[in-house]
Amino acid sequence: MYAWKWWRENRSRAIAYLIVVAALAVFLPWMNPKGFPNAAGRARELGAEEMWRFALAGFGSLVCIFAGLSLGATGVGDEFAQGTLDFLLTKPRSRKYFVWAGWLAGAGTLLMMAALAVLLSLVNLAFVTKSLPNWKLLAIIIPLFVLSVVAYSLTYFMTALTKSARSGLSFGLGLIVIAELLPVAGYAEWQIDLPSLFSVLETSRWATGQGAHFPLAATIGWSLVALAFPFATQFLFQRVEV
Repeated sequence: MYAWKWWRENRSRAIAYLIVVAALAVFLPWMNPKGFPNAAGRARELGAEEMWRFALAGFGSLVCIFAGLSLGATGVGDEFAQGTLDFLLTKPRSRKYFVWAGWLAGAGTLLMMAALAVLLSLVNLAFVTKSLPNWKLLAIIIPLFVLSVVAYSLTYFMTALTKSARSGLSFGLGLIVIAELLPVAGYAEWQIDLPSLFSVLETSRWATGQGAHFPLAATIGWSLVALAFPFATQFLFQRVEV
C-alpha cells in the first residue's frame, strides 16, 4: 500500500512532530512568565480554560501549521525527485490512487496530532483543576486540524507542481504568509474584510464561552480549500508525462 510506503519514509518526521505537540500540550501551560508560583496559581488568576485555550490556539496552531508544511512536501510530488515515479506507475493502480493514498496518510497524521494535543491538554487541565473540563474544549481539535491540513494540502500541490519537495515547501510557506498578510493589508488600506485562515481559531473562543457563535462558515470554507488542492494535484498528476 502506498499509504504504508508514505508512513515508512516519513515516520521519523511525523513522530517528531507528534512528540513536539505532546510536549507542548503537557508543559507549555506550566510555564511561569507572569510570576505565578505554579500552574494552579495561574489557573486561579487567569482561568484554567482560558490558559489552555491560549496555549493550544496560540502556540499549538503554529506548530500544526509548520507540521503541515513539512509533511506536505511528501507524497507523489516528491516521487519525481526520488526517481521512483516510473516504478510506481508500473503497479496496477491508477494515478488517482497514489495522489489520494499519500494525501490521506499525511492528513490522518495531522488529525492524530491535533487530537493528541487537545486530549493531553484536557488531561493536564483536569489534573490541575481537580475537575472535569468543559467538553466543548474538544472542539479545539477542529481549528488545529483545519490550519494544518490547509498548509499540508497547499504544499502537497506545490510539491507536485514544481516536482521538488524543497520548492514545494518554499512556495507553500510563502503562500501561507501572503494569505495571512493580505487580510491585514486589505482591511488597513481599503477596509475590505478578506477571509483569514486564522479565523477558524474562533472555535477556541467559542469553546471557552468567549465567542457567541461557532465559526461554521470559516471552518467549512477553509476545509473546502484544503480539499481543493488534492483534487488539483490529481488533475495535474493524471496529465503529467514521465
